[in-house]
Amino acid sequence: MPAHHYAGHYNWHGYGHPVYHWYHGDWYDHWHHPWHYGPVGWVGIGVGVGFMGGAVVWDAPWYWGYWPYYNPYYTEVIVVPGATIDYSRPIVVAAPPAGTVSATTQAALDAEAARLLDATRDAFGKGDYQLAMTYVNQAIAKQPNDGVLHEARALILFATKQYKASAAAVYAALSVGPGWDWATLCGFYPNPEVYTSQLRTLEQYRNANPNAPELHFLAAYHYMTCNQSEAATRELQAVVQLSPKDQLAKQLLAGLSGDKAGPEAVPAPEAPVTSNTPSLPVTAAAVTGNWEASRPDGSSFSFSLTDTATYSWKYTRGGQTQEFTGTYSVADSLLILKRNGNPAMVGQVILPDANHFTFKLAADNPADSGLAFTRR
Repeated sequence: MPAHHYAGHYNWHGYGHPVYHWYHGDWYDHWHHPWHYGPVGWVGIGVGVGFMGGAVVWDAPWYWGYWPYYNPYYTEVIVVPGATIDYSRPIVVAAPPAGTVSATTQAALDAEAARLLDATRDAFGKGDYQLAMTYVNQAIAKQPNDGVLHEARALILFATKQYKASAAAVYAALSVGPGWDWATLCGFYPNPEVYTSQLRTLEQYRNANPNAPELHFLAAYHYMTCNQSEAATRELQAVVQLSPKDQLAKQLLAGLSGDKAGPEAVPAPEAPVTSNTPSLPVTAAAVTGNWEASRPDGSSFSFSLTDTATYSWKYTRGGQTQEFTGTYSVADSLLILKRNGNPAMVGQVILPDANHFTFKLAADNPADSGLAFTRR
């Protein structure tokens, strides 16, 4: 078990996230597993995190609807004062439209969320888990899309033996970003022995309930955080066997083993275009226009690309819509969608004709069938 220590300064990347001075980093910063799939430096553990041109890419394919999101450990919606916590959906949603929240208001929300998370950490360290949960729920009400807050909430649920609820929160958090590193997690505890005792309790409960996938998933998360990759691999193998719908576990397992694997291919309404299919040159002019796509799970996509290099990506499922806007560029048959000036989704485009194209994440993933768009 790594030694307990406090050190460093970490600035959480992404919009609307305060700076947590005790936050050390995550698996991406501190692990060195072969999670780099394919071209353009795309990094994958199923969350679409990567580097391109020096910019950090945090947006997740689940977040955009590219891959269907399903949390196998979700049980119920949690209503807390000022917020509704629903882990059946990805916790990250689009940033509010420009102008809807003033910079002053946003700064105040950030500062209050940071203060409440510090209070959560202090209460947790003193063993007052009920008070810690109160504080973190209040923080989530201020910043409902902050993965750090939800991961802290998952830790409280773990400490109070609410294992399935903890697994659901962890699943949602890991679907939008890598998990905490050991220093960050251990920083919540007065000493490593308290954490070790809680982990042993989880292990005992898992051993008594070997067919509960959420226990294996939660154990795998903690082993990964502790850099115990072999133990994490065994747990994830059990999860994949017990819960075939757990696509995130498959991605994490692939990351640990170095295999190129992804969510099971989702059947497309049209057969995906292969590299052997004759394709038109991919240019900005060729993709300009209004496009639509759908999946058998009921998801639909409306994708508009203008001749001024702006785009609108709208994903709808179950009556709920996520919309993303920004700028785009085309290079080497890659369509690069940017948000706030940084690449957010990068996909290979194949144009069999002027009215159809396939958009497939630039990751050389044989399980990824891509999205087949038709011109409207």
